Amino acid sequence: MKKLFSLFLLLFSVTLWCQEDNSLLVNKNTFSFRDGYLISRPFHSIYDTTGWLWIVGENKLSNEYILGEQEIIIQRFDGAHFFTLTLPDTSNKKIREGHFIKKKANGLYLKLYYQAARADLFFLNTETLEIKAVKEYNDLNKNYLNSKAFTGGDTNHIVLTSNEKFYSAILDNLSLRFIDSIPFTRRVAQTVLADPITMDDFTLIKLQTEKEGVLLNTKGKFIKKIAESDFETTDGINFYPTVIHPPFKVSDAFYTYVDNYKNAFKFNKEFNKFVEVPNTDGILRKNEELQFTSDFNYAFSTEIMDDNTAMELYRLKDFQKELLTKIKVKNFSEFAYNEFTKDLVVLNENTLESYSFIKGKIKTFLKDKSVRSIKKLKENKYVIATDTEGFYKIDVKENTEERIKILSDTTELNINYSRDIFNGKDNNLIIAESNNLYTLNSNYEVVQDKTIKIHSGEIVKLKDTLFTADPSGGIYKYNLKEHSYIKIAKTDTIQVKEFATDGSRLYANTIQGIFEYENGSFNIYEFKNVETDDLLSINYLNDYGIIVSTKFGEIYTFDTATKKLSLLYKDELNASIVGLVADDTRTLWLNTYAGIVSFDPSSEQIIRYTTKDGVYELKGNSFSTYKDEQDGSILMGSYKGLSYFKPEELVRV
Repeated sequence: MKKLFSLFLLLFSVTLWCQEDNSLLVNKNTFSFRDGYLISRPFHSIYDTTGWLWIVGENKLSNEYILGEQEIIIQRFDGAHFFTLTLPDTSNKKIREGHFIKKKANGLYLKLYYQAARADLFFLNTETLEIKAVKEYNDLNKNYLNSKAFTGGDTNHIVLTSNEKFYSAILDNLSLRFIDSIPFTRRVAQTVLADPITMDDFTLIKLQTEKEGVLLNTKGKFIKKIAESDFETTDGINFYPTVIHPPFKVSDAFYTYVDNYKNAFKFNKEFNKFVEVPNTDGILRKNEELQFTSDFNYAFSTEIMDDNTAMELYRLKDFQKELLTKIKVKNFSEFAYNEFTKDLVVLNENTLESYSFIKGKIKTFLKDKSVRSIKKLKENKYVIATDTEGFYKIDVKENTEERIKILSDTTELNINYSRDIFNGKDNNLIIAESNNLYTLNSNYEVVQDKTIKIHSGEIVKLKDTLFTADPSGGIYKYNLKEHSYIKIAKTDTIQVKEFATDGSRLYANTIQGIFEYENGSFNIYEFKNVETDDLLSINYLNDYGIIVSTKFGEIYTFDTATKKLSLLYKDELNASIVGLVADDTRTLWLNTYAGIVSFDPSSEQIIRYTTKDGVYELKGNSFSTYKDEQDGSILMGSYKGLSYFKPEELVRV
């Protein structure tokens, strides 16, 4: 896996996306010289069929600081211990690099590249640990200049070149059996081979710098030479490619990217040619590279970022990718994995980092979207309002998310910064933006005669009345039955941060203090133990009554009789608490600027859940903390996605 290859994935214009059941959590163990890892410069690493990791590279103990004088060794790694093998005699030829080739059972091929001689091939029996030269390859006459090996079915194939021909052969332990040959169009001086493009029934291989290439079947027979006519753009233009990126598979068809074309080229098996597919421009950033698994269901990308390489693991489906997790590694590292999404090894100098992945219990939806408000539609389904990207419908059982098109007549409305979503009559939804209140039918179409102008930065429903707040001051109420919208007298200067209600009274955190309203009259309360400017979130919970949080990580209960605040919780990180709910055991779940926190007042147990537990974004969003009263699940929005979990499943051992 030494060479990662550049590849752009396809993205079709679909609104429905299915993601992994759970996020991947990362655990890392680091090994170095003191742990028995002796290699200071790894050339290549590979897993064999039994799960052992094999590494070839320079021995740290041999002339470490004298260039070209390092001993080359092989080490086997079982996940905890290292075993060292010495290479066989190479007749004093200086080794500059080594590369493994996987055999299907009980063995690996090792190709050693020399500073001043042609490469040699060896067979390593992974059971007996014997390393023997493949003499039938090593003793080939000097006319054979270069070679590339690849696997087709259960067979190890190898393509070789001279100045005049391609040759196809099969490797079988220590034997080399030639199958076929095909001449170049003309004699060629530079016969370096590009990496093979292997598909189910065919393999394409070409020279790196010359217009010479061939197509082989699974038996190693040459089918045809490739020509300009085998590559066709959407405009019907034929061309001979310089770079063909390794392929990926979607719905039994293979695709690849060629040269600098943005669209993918689909391999047509009937005509053995590649045809450009329109509207399939890639979704990777310019400097990224992708490595695929053999089933094309997963991939990891790498992108150099200054002194580090950003590595992201994806799941692939139907031309889309879902980010599972990301890690940072040193530049120019080697990578290997045995079972993707379960393990990964990163090698750099004398450091081996072994990563293991486990599925977390916190699901993430709407990654990289700022989530603002949440409402349950029906079992397992919720409607979500984002700050700037509209509304979405998610299914937490099927793990899908779908963008909702809100139509006014035939025009799509862009409704952003909606602070809350309410149920109306006849399966209607009521949503608001800064200047308008909309009623939507079950098809998410605006009911025209129920649209009204409002002043809204925050909104709440109490019985048959919607209360809204103008960010610059003023509280309004809209009667859903009478369709009347009026300002509450003497509230011009009151600036609301968030509303709450116990079902009979209206409460709000305001710049002036806690606002309490009932039957047309209101009071505002200030406190000696809390600065009113610090008040942030407010909620009503059955077991706690009116409860408020602050931007410095405090939670207070509000006594509606004495009008005083009592401290309940103090965050050790002083992280702002933007929302909170209580589960069925009275444990409080806090949406904070430093992850998700559970707090059990009876035992005073505090647990903080962060990225290591599957929280995609630590900084929570106001107005986006929600409990499903039917099944007890909790949803918490952030600036970069929505976390979904069942509290009883988040149990740490």
